[in-house]
Amino acid sequence: MAISENSPQTANTPTSTTGRNQRDNNNNNSNNNSSNSRANSTRDDFVRRPFIYVLQEWVAAQRAQLDGTKSAQSPMSRQQASVVSPRRDSNFPQQEQTQDQQQQQQSTGGLTVQDWEREMARETSTSATEKFIYVCKRVASEANDDDTCTMLKNLLVEYPSTNWIKITDSQQSNCTLIHMLAQRNKVRCIDLLLNTALESITHRTTSTSPNQSHHHGSNSAMAYEKERKMMHRLLEASDSISATPLLYATSHDADDTVAYLLSKEVNTNVKDIYNKFPLLLALRHKNYKIAEMLLADRSTNIHLRGTKGNTALHTVVEEGDLDSCKFLVEHGASAQRRNNDEENVLFFALPHHEVAQYLGQHYSKNGLGKMLLNVNTSGQNIFHKVANDGFFDSLIVLLS
Repeated sequence: MAISENSPQTANTPTSTTGRNQRDNNNNNSNNNSSNSRANSTRDDFVRRPFIYVLQEWVAAQRAQLDGTKSAQSPMSRQQASVVSPRRDSNFPQQEQTQDQQQQQQSTGGLTVQDWEREMARETSTSATEKFIYVCKRVASEANDDDTCTMLKNLLVEYPSTNWIKITDSQQSNCTLIHMLAQRNKVRCIDLLLNTALESITHRTTSTSPNQSHHHGSNSAMAYEKERKMMHRLLEASDSISATPLLYATSHDADDTVAYLLSKEVNTNVKDIYNKFPLLLALRHKNYKIAEMLLADRSTNIHLRGTKGNTALHTVVEEGDLDSCKFLVEHGASAQRRNNDEENVLFFALPHHEVAQYLGQHYSKNGLGKMLLNVNTSGQNIFHKVANDGFFDSLIVLLS
């Protein structure tokens, strides 16, 4: 049967199929163009909008999500959720604070005592030892004296039966709490612990002895002796390398703590197992303020011998430290002192031209000739050393 030209089946022809495909492609292109334009518009809006608005919307959305999560939690889970790090919560809007709290947060890097207590609860166990160490190390390193003292007082009240005097840190040479606080220059905290220990002694003494007139003198003498021993035990305690709190404070430039410890008449001539002593540590740190305080104490031995019998002057001259050499000489250090090898400081000054020049000028009329002829345990003097090792320029400076 013949098919007329006007029959609907003419749509199956190749020509009609091509036209339909073109229309579909045009529709797809228009849809793609519209979606791209919307994406570009959104991106342009995001770029044009101030970043603070975007941040505020994100914070609001996060808080709404957080509030929704908290409402679905049980009381126990809400309590656990509240014990989180203050730093992790810092991105979320906080409640309004008083001016004192804001000033406190600015001085402590944004953390209050309550924030620190929450962090301590999260990062430590229920052990009193861990909490005391956490406060005397972590909190003392970042918080101010007031906050550290407050947390320390809270721990002393919370754990009255804990013998905090025996608490040591196995991760830091078995140092005591006083060592930790001395290293971080927390004078008020050290004084708090010391007074707490002394008050406990006074309380035990008065409670065990009758308060009668004929016992008053003996009780006072007994209490004084016990307090003196307790102060010595706390302020001159040694860690596993025989370092005392004074060595910790000196090696960390804790000027206030050094002054406090000196006021308690601690031993200034203490040495650790490496023969380091406070005066030498202060000079190596170029902390002449601490060195002045140490030498102002009459008990400090400026000629204390360290490694190989070297005095502080031997050591700073050997290191070529001209400023420390001048400091010691001006404070009465003698260059004629000898070490275990019977060598005075000139043996160590030869490699350092400026130090040799200063010593030659200072001692030119005060025993320089005797120092030049000083013979060590090997039977050599300065001239032998110059002949063996050189340093003729330094010798010329000394002789001139």
